Amino acid sequence: MLKYFCHAQERAFERYGIYLTMSQIRTLEKRIYNGDADYIGMGVNGTSMWSITYEQQTLYPLIDFEASIILTFLTKKMVNRNIKAKKYLAI
Repeated sequence: MLKYFCHAQERAFERYGIYLTMSQIRTLEKRIYNGDADYIGMGVNGTSMWSITYEQQTLYPLIDFEASIILTFLTKKMVNRNIKAKKYLAI
């Protein structure tokens, strides 16, 4: 779990310029599971893409629903590219 947290934390900083603590990432996970995010698409490997607002920014977390964790944060361009390549089934 710590490995995924560190990766997600690094990507949030790299791609959005925000530093997220483990507590903040857990809060985002809870918000997603409580319906406070927009579902983008489901991947074939058990992951799903979401859109969620955090401090007036739209973030695009990639979730492992079975493990209930954020794996990484994608950019809008990455989300669009994955949908176009049919790596994710958009709704």
